[in-house]
Amino acid sequence: MDNWELAVIAAIAFAGGIVYAFFGWLNSDQPWVTRKFLRSVGAALIAGVAFGLGYSFTEAFSVKDVLTAFASGLGITAGLPKVIGAV
Repeated sequence: MDNWELAVIAAIAFAGGIVYAFFGWLNSDQPWVTRKFLRSVGAALIAGVAFGLGYSFTEAFSVKDVLTAFASGLGITAGLPKVIGAV
């Protein structure tokens, strides 16, 4: 798999996490808190790196893989801060 394709998968997973964080803030009716958003950005970066590494072992990816990366970026960003906070 080409490095650009890996970067695209990583960016899509990252974008999923950012979208989750932004819509979470819109739904909260609270003022903007940069610290909370940066925590979500960190989780989204972890999701992006994880998907980039995971897809480095495949030959090619399809639209299904792109949607899976986006949805997983949403899920990792939702769950990772809660797991870290529980530890």
